[in-house]
Amino acid sequence: GMDQRAERSVHNSMVEVTCKEDSAQYFLITPKLLPDLMYHERMKVLCVNNGEWLPEEQNLGDMMAMIDGYLASR
Repeated sequence: GMDQRAERSVHNSMVEVTCKEDSAQYFLITPKLLPDLMYHERMKVLCVNNGEWLPEEQNLGDMMAMIDGYLASR
């Protein structure tokens, strides 16, 4: 695996290349992401939860509520 510096550098390069006007669609599937990565307005982030246990429903599908909660905790 890569260290955090290399992982961040690769992620930023992928964002720069794949979010151009004429670029193709790209999927990044990963078990984890570093915090505070660079994101572009042309990106769409989908979070998939899978496993034997999931917490009680708490607006899990409401990504904006999750982001607002994260920002409020910072």
